Amino acid sequence: MPRKEEAHPFIAFYGDRGVLALDSGASYRIFDLDGKEVRSVKGKFSDVPHFTNFIEAIRNGVKLNSEIGEGQKSTRLCHLGNIAYRTGTTLIVESGSGQIQNPTREMKRLWTREYRSGWEPKV
Repeated sequence: MPRKEEAHPFIAFYGDRGVLALDSGASYRIFDLDGKEVRSVKGKFSDVPHFTNFIEAIRNGVKLNSEIGEGQKSTRLCHLGNIAYRTGTTLIVESGSGQIQNPTREMKRLWTREYRSGWEPKV
């Protein structure tokens, strides 16, 4: 898509119908293909509703606002983005598994972590 909106927000998603620009809080702006702002939403970020919902799900069986599997997908995208940034490369990722195709040694190192003895996750 021809990119018009370039005010360097916290993060921007470029799509075939425009741009979604997020700031570092809970505000965002939407731009059309010509770079014209078509919507602006001001918000205040808070983790409290997310944590409250999680605790209520554990204690009282309340339905989660975001299922664990969906949250994991979002988290994986952040990890993959960090790996791409830190290695200075473009990642090719398998859509089904989310695994990096042909990962380098450095990518593999960034995909996992070292744990103190006795604290390794057991799956």
